Amino acid sequence: MSFHEKVYVYLKELDMKLRLLAFVLFCATGMHAQALFIANIVGSVKDSSTGLGVANYPVFVSDSSNTSQSVSLTLLTDANGNYSDSVALYGQFGYLSIQTQDSCSGLWHVQTVQYGTTITPSVFNITAPFLICDSTSSNGGGPTMSGCNASFYFDSVLTGNGQIVLYNSSTIDSQYTAMGTVNYLWNFGDGTTGTGPFPSHQYTQAGSFPLCLTVSATIQTATGTMSCSDTYCDSIVIDSSGNVFYKNTIVNLNVYSPTQISIEESESPEYDIYPNPTSGPIIIALKESAIINIYTLNGQLVRSIQGNIGENHVEKLTSGGYLVRISTPTGLSSSMLIAL
Repeated sequence: MSFHEKVYVYLKELDMKLRLLAFVLFCATGMHAQALFIANIVGSVKDSSTGLGVANYPVFVSDSSNTSQSVSLTLLTDANGNYSDSVALYGQFGYLSIQTQDSCSGLWHVQTVQYGTTITPSVFNITAPFLICDSTSSNGGGPTMSGCNASFYFDSVLTGNGQIVLYNSSTIDSQYTAMGTVNYLWNFGDGTTGTGPFPSHQYTQAGSFPLCLTVSATIQTATGTMSCSDTYCDSIVIDSSGNVFYKNTIVNLNVYSPTQISIEESESPEYDIYPNPTSGPIIIALKESAIINIYTLNGQLVRSIQGNIGENHVEKLTSGGYLVRISTPTGLSSSMLIAL
C-alpha cells in the first residue's frame, strides 16, 4: 500500500471515530436534558360563598429544584374556574408548589408535593382545588364574609343614677378585622359625635335623642378594595317621667364590650360610692373588708386597694368611665364610676 493510500485510510478511520464521538456526546447531552418526571396538574378555583368557578384567576406553579430548567409558570383558570397543565421536571429531587392568593384576605393558599422519592413514578398526577373569597362575583364573600353589622343594646340594671350604660354588640367579618381597617362613628343625637368602639359622652339637657352607630370597614385585596358599612339607631329620652334619669341633670353615657361585664354575684357586698359622678377624690364606704379593684372601660386595672370597714378614700382619677368591683369572701359586686 502506497503512502497516499495509507494516509487516506487513516483519515477515513479518524473521520469515523470523530463522528462516533460526536454521536456519543449528542446522546449524552440528550439524556442530560431529558425530563426525569412529568407532573400532570389539574385543579379549580371556586368562590367559597357560591361554589361557582372563578374565571381567569391566576394559579402559580414553581419547582424548588436548582436545575437550570426549573419550572416557574402562571396558569389561568378557564370560564368554569378549572385549570390544567403538564409540567416537565428535570431535577432528581424537589418540591412542586401550586398556590393562589385569596382575593379578600390577601392570604396565600398553597399545596406542595414532594417528588424524587423512591415511590415517585416518572409520571404522576396532582389535584389542587382552591376555595377563595372572590370579591369580583355578585355573591362574593367567602364562608364567613358577612361584612359589617352595627348593633348595641342598653343595660337596664346598670343604667341609672345619672348614667346610661349600653353595650356595643356590633360584628365585623374577621377578614376585615384581621387585615383591614374598621371605623366606628357614633351620633349622640345632640349635635355631637364620637369615634371608636367604646366612647363616653355627656348629655347636659333633657330631651329625646336619636343615638346612631355606623360601622364601616375596608380591606385591600389581590383584586382591589372591598368595603362594608352598616348603621343602627335607637333613642334616648331624658325627662322627669323616667325612673333612670331626671330632667335638667347631667346624664353620662358609656359604651362597653359585652364581655367586660361578666359577674356571677352571690350575696352582693354592701357598700356605697360617692360622689358619683365626681371631679375629685372618691369615697368607697364598706360594711366589711373587701378588695377594691378599679378598671378602665377597656379592662385595664388602674387601682387595687385592700378596703377596710368604713370610708376608703381613693385619689382623683383621670376623666372617663370606670368599673369598680368590690370583692369579699362571700360575694362580688360592681358599679359604674364617672370621673369628670
